[in-house]
Parts: sequence; structure tokens; C-alpha cells
Amino acid sequence: MRDPVIVTGAARSGTSLVMGVLEACGLQTGDTCGPTEANPKGQWENRGIIQQVQKPYLKAIGADPMGQHPLPSYEDLTPDPYRRLTVLDIADEQGIDTDYPWGFKDAKALLDWPVWNQAFPNATWIVTERDLGAIAASAKRTSFMRKAPDWLEWAKFHEERVNDIPNAHRIQTRALAEGFLNQAKEGVDKCGLDFDLMAVTDWIDPELWHE
Repeated sequence: MRDPVIVTGAARSGTSLVMGVLEACGLQTGDTCGPTEANPKGQWENRGIIQQVQKPYLKAIGADPMGQHPLPSYEDLTPDPYRRLTVLDIADEQGIDTDYPWGFKDAKALLDWPVWNQAFPNATWIVTERDLGAIAASAKRTSFMRKAPDWLEWAKFHEERVNDIPNAHRIQTRALAEGFLNQAKEGVDKCGLDFDLMAVTDWIDPELWHE
């Protein structure tokens, strides 16, 4: 059995773009959320993990289940001893074969990454990076992003969390959207997948990427 690939980063930093690349190369993603106005090609969050694990945990520790405001400090995080078993049960229910590469994407996983790391110490972490001003601007014009008092400070908080994750593979999503695929290819390799150039280039739509 493999630990999952976990794709995370600030919301509006390109996590859906990256997850789509990995799925195009064969990553098992299970039952994922479909397209929305803000993510026309799909959100790629696993419904079971979001609804049964991530949001309930954030709510239980007094943080915003939407990952906007308030955000949890590291001191707020509490153990979640059943997380591994719960996630593996969800994967099994969704027909995911955990002997082969599988994973999930969630910006909110960045907020409690030490808890995820405890549940899955051998997880492959893929983190997205984008200009902080661009993240803040995208958040301001996204309908479901409503709570943060200062979106630039919110983006900086997430950047600090990204920097704290050891051995995470970083992907600059602006470059990826423009067709620079080296970081994505390295990420695909780290996940134990074969890079499918045709599928990846078909997935990426630069017209959906705005600064």
C-alpha cells in the first residue's frame, strides 16, 4: 500500500491545474468535485475527504472550514488518530487501489499539514507557488472567497506554510500554464507516474489563467 500524493497550496494558486496534470498522467483521484465558475475544468477535491475529514477537523479546532478566516496556528492543531484509517476507508469505498499511485488535492490541507504528515508519513507532497499579489487579486474576484480581512496577508500565511513542508516538490503554476513543463514532469515522476505529454498539453488551457 502506498501513502497518497497530497497536492496543496493557497487557494487560487493553481492546485486544480496541477491536480489535473497528475490525473492526466494516471493518478487515481476518486470521486472529485466537478467544474464551477471559478474552476471551469473542475475543482479536483475528493468529496469524501473534504466532507468527512478536512472540513470537520478545521471546524473542531475553531478554524474556518472554508480555510479563509480564522486560520489555525500550529498551536491550534490537535491529534487526529483516526485520520489515516478514515481516509483509507474512503479510498476503498471509491474504488481506489492504494497499491498504485493515488492522491487528493486540497488547499486546506496546507493548514493542518503536520496532522496529515502524521497520518501519512510517506506521502508525496506537491505544493503550488504563484505570485502572492496574483493570488490575492484572484481571491478578491472569486465569489466563494469572502472572509479574509486582508487577502495579501492571507496569501503570505499560506506561503509560510508551504515553506514549512519538508521535501515538498514545488511547481510554479504561472510557468506551467505558459507551457514550461519541467517542474510538472519532475512532480509526475516523484508520484511514480509516467509523464504523458499529449494528455498534459491537452489539459492545460492558458486562456483560463489570469493575472
